[in-house]
Amino acid sequence: MNKTVKKITAIILFLCMVLSLCACREQSITGITNFDVKDISDETFYCGVTVDDLSVSVNYTDDFEASDVNVVIDDPSIISIEFRTSTNWLFDTYIDYEITGLKEGSTSFYFETSDSIIKSDIVEVTVAQNVKSINFKDTSDLTLYDWTVYEDKYFEIDYFEEIDDEQSLIEYVSENPEIATIEYEDSYSSYCCRIKYVSPGETYVYLKTKDGTVQSEKIKVIVEASEPEEPETPIEDEPVDNSRTVYVTPYGKKYHYSQSCAGSNASATTEDSAEGIYDPCKKCAQ
Repeated sequence: MNKTVKKITAIILFLCMVLSLCACREQSITGITNFDVKDISDETFYCGVTVDDLSVSVNYTDDFEASDVNVVIDDPSIISIEFRTSTNWLFDTYIDYEITGLKEGSTSFYFETSDSIIKSDIVEVTVAQNVKSINFKDTSDLTLYDWTVYEDKYFEIDYFEEIDDEQSLIEYVSENPEIATIEYEDSYSSYCCRIKYVSPGETYVYLKTKDGTVQSEKIKVIVEASEPEEPETPIEDEPVDNSRTVYVTPYGKKYHYSQSCAGSNASATTEDSAEGIYDPCKKCAQ
């Protein structure tokens, strides 16, 4: 009988130890016992817009740091979350967090302790596209030359909610960047992009949201090289007859430098023409 009692007692002690270990494993080393996160599934989130008035209450048995808490996002390409620990004037500790929409779609997230033992409820979030439309102010064809190098084009964006930096939402696309490129150009007055010459040819450029759901008109870009300057063709001077004027008579055999020596019936010609036909006069053409 004593042996039976001892055996039962040993079994009970073993079971108590196992249950105690299991209980310890369910207790986070951070001291956090629970997260109370508000359901925000009915709120509207937009791409490029940050919602920062969000918080989750934290139940704990001891002080904790922000590093004791992680946030796990099912699809980090749709939202980003930043958070920090805070204490209000009633000394209730909670976590302030903000959500920024990155692209249109739905995802979920939850908070957990750094040892992954204590987890909050899962929160569903849906992000809508913030851009209604993108339009160039001038959609006419653009011709670039190598001496032009680039030209700026202005555009407008219609938002549901304004944002400070459209670069988080807009992508600048050239269908053939080997012909021309398009990029953001900082402008204090309005939205602006710069289209640059690369090499002769034709391509199209346009703007779109990074998730591809909204797109502008396409602008045709014609890139032309400057025509090479044709070398000036030297004008060949007509041969100038620099021969001296001489005078000959119809039946004479001499050419003369002096008209009076040649006689009244002499006519003028050039020395080059006369040579070989006439001999020079020994009086005036020596």
